Amino acid sequence: MRTRADRRTRGIGFLLGAGLAVAALLSWRIPPGHTTLGAAVTVVTQPSGELTISPGGTLINATSMKPSPASAAETGELHVRNVTGSTLDVHLRGVPSQPDLNGALMVDVSSDGTSIYSGPLGDFRSWSDDGVTVDSGSKASFRVRTWLPQTLTEGYQGRTTSVDLEFKSVPEASR
Repeated sequence: MRTRADRRTRGIGFLLGAGLAVAALLSWRIPPGHTTLGAAVTVVTQPSGELTISPGGTLINATSMKPSPASAAETGELHVRNVTGSTLDVHLRGVPSQPDLNGALMVDVSSDGTSIYSGPLGDFRSWSDDGVTVDSGSKASFRVRTWLPQTLTEGYQGRTTSVDLEFKSVPEASR
């Protein structure tokens, strides 16, 4: 036989247990973030039969890119060496894995201070109009910069793309 005190004690125990469970659940929740999720951009060099590329593989790995001035761009430098017996005219292009950042991400490629390409990622899918002449056995250096313009307010958050930097080599005599 249960007494009135037993029922009351069980009721108080239940309420205390439920209160502790609610307190535990509230303390384990993830607090809200106060920052904007950036874009993840990776620029990867693709091998070429006529050129050795150094460094090979990942050139730029920006995991939380946000709008910034061009002076704060993510930057990578690479060198190509002509391993053929003839002078080559070398052109570049960047092929993104996803079209999400085609109009937002800016790309600038230069060689020894000369601009090869500067503009949005989407237009860099075509081979660059300007190229670099590399003599047999010689080396050329390239600087690649990527950034999101400061005027960008949306459309980049949480976006991810990998850009394959490809090289096209044409013998100089056949240009």
